[in-house]
Amino acid sequence: SRRVVGTSFTISTLVGVAMSIVLIFGGPAMLKLFIGDGSDAVETFDLSLSYVRVRGLGAAPTLLCMVAQAACIGAKDSISPLRAVMVQAVFNIVLDILFVGPLKTGVTGAAIATAISQLAGAIYLMACVDGRLCELEKEMEVYDGGNILPGADDKADKEVSLYKSVTGLFAWPTRKEALKFTQFAGPLFLISFGRSYTWYVCTP
Repeated sequence: SRRVVGTSFTISTLVGVAMSIVLIFGGPAMLKLFIGDGSDAVETFDLSLSYVRVRGLGAAPTLLCMVAQAACIGAKDSISPLRAVMVQAVFNIVLDILFVGPLKTGVTGAAIATAISQLAGAIYLMACVDGRLCELEKEMEVYDGGNILPGADDKADKEVSLYKSVTGLFAWPTRKEALKFTQFAGPLFLISFGRSYTWYVCTP
């Protein structure tokens, strides 16, 4: 379980960093593609670009949050994701008031508040996932004396050792694991992007 979560966290972080780079450096071109070149778009372009770039920095925490939520639900913990939403809401409200109000940072401040709130939510959920994994590992050791697959052959023993070697929340995926993830997530990404782009194109 820990290795599955660890590889998912690592891949989501790498994808998030890649998304941040794309949004920061490719933000102008992408904005023009989505909002067009009308008079209203020209007037709000700089504000929109500032918001997109700041939010782009929060891509990795956002994806980590999504993966951690899935891990919690998979571990039959539906309370932690709910609490994480509350944590994010509190951070977002307080920081929005601070940045937009006294600090007068406007749209950029609102984007910073949202990015920080998502980072807080990700940290909280990752702590919850780590705690739940520790509980499951203790239960597993009590159940089978620490031997996950008793009597397994050499190949299976190597796989077990690979899974046992992970002690943190991040693990570098093998080529097989990365390929499996790409085969599963690739089509979902294309569907999500296509749906979003179609919605923006069709919306006046």
